[in-house]
Amino acid sequence: MSGDGVDDRVHVAVDDDADVGCRAFLLVVHGDELVSVSLDVDGMDPTLGLPALRELRQVDGAGGADVVVDLIAGASTVFAGVYSMATGELARVTIQGSEPPAQDLFAFGGGVAQLSAVDCAGEGSILISTAVPRGARYLVTRNYYTATAGALTSRGEAATRKVAFEKLPARFSEFAGPPFGSCPAD
Repeated sequence: MSGDGVDDRVHVAVDDDADVGCRAFLLVVHGDELVSVSLDVDGMDPTLGLPALRELRQVDGAGGADVVVDLIAGASTVFAGVYSMATGELARVTIQGSEPPAQDLFAFGGGVAQLSAVDCAGEGSILISTAVPRGARYLVTRNYYTATAGALTSRGEAATRKVAFEKLPARFSEFAGPPFGSCPAD
């Protein structure tokens, strides 16, 4: 996780009876050191099995693995946080321009009303996409971000296209696989 060649152990700890802010933590054991960060976010429901460790991927472009943790689940959309040690401390990766209630969270999945996807786009870039029905087609909006030191900054390149639902995975690969599926595994 830290990218220094020392194997780290990553855990999620949850205490359903604790106060908000102290219910859930991401724990990283690095050598003899234990670092942690609270995973509590508005809307998190521990009775749904959240938070849940999803995977370790190189998301922020800083080297070392980043931890993807599912934090909130709607009817068909999941919202994940990405945690990095790029700044020297364990912290959630921030997304420029994101707003509550899903601030600094990555949406993926969805249903008939909206699909969401997130993936790496090469060279330290992240692609966040949505597909919303417009008549017989879906309007796909793709936003590109540059990842640096635990933050994603918009490149100001939003592209929109209309496409038939059945062609989404073939035309837009981020909808074809899991979140961050093209990001390097550490």
